[in-house]
Amino acid sequence: MKPEFEIQDGVLLKYHGTDRNVIVPDSVTGIRGCAFLKNIAYTDFILPNGIECLTIPASVTFAEMDALHGCSELKTLIVNQERFEIENFLNIRQKSGLESEVSQSASDTVSDTADGILNLLVNQSFRFENLSYLPEYRNAEYELAFRLLRYPVKNQKFLNLIRERLPHLFFYLMLKSPLPDKEEQIRVMLNHGIFTEDTIRQYVQYAIDLKAYEIQLMLMNYQYQHFEFKFHKEKWKL
Repeated sequence: MKPEFEIQDGVLLKYHGTDRNVIVPDSVTGIRGCAFLKNIAYTDFILPNGIECLTIPASVTFAEMDALHGCSELKTLIVNQERFEIENFLNIRQKSGLESEVSQSASDTVSDTADGILNLLVNQSFRFENLSYLPEYRNAEYELAFRLLRYPVKNQKFLNLIRERLPHLFFYLMLKSPLPDKEEQIRVMLNHGIFTEDTIRQYVQYAIDLKAYEIQLMLMNYQYQHFEFKFHKEKWKL
């Protein structure tokens, strides 16, 4: 009889169970692609696995592409004790134009979205960022990152990824989003401390160059309140 979790050298190769609420063991450090996919050996059909809630522990540090392929009924993904409701992310692919693809089914959208979240939080990477011939996928990943930031996410590796990719994300936001969305997203990023003392001046200048004066004012106010005012206060104490 096969074990519920097939694990080799810390990597989850396959989940053979039938539970709807699955908790990956703490001994797992990586997840193989299609680890949760149910296959019927003697037909061409693929069974949806029925998992509704999947918990990924902090021990998992990498997940292969399509690790959650087949998780078409997934509703909740818990990564390192942070809970994400998949339905809150499902409009991202439609917003990015991907729903127009004939091959894209509703079940694929669920598992692809969950895979995107897992990739950003565990692998800390934008898989399609450098693929200029697939801009729609890159946009979907950017939108996914922005949506994740709307959660009180505390995953520092993910937040550091956002800081590293801030030039790409900032210009995407400035050029693609309507003004209310820009202001709200900049506010969210400010609340997460994405703009640092070393970088904020540069983004104030970017906002000026783009004639995004509302964004410029938001960044300048944050700069004064969190950096320059603090500097002058410490200088006055000396």
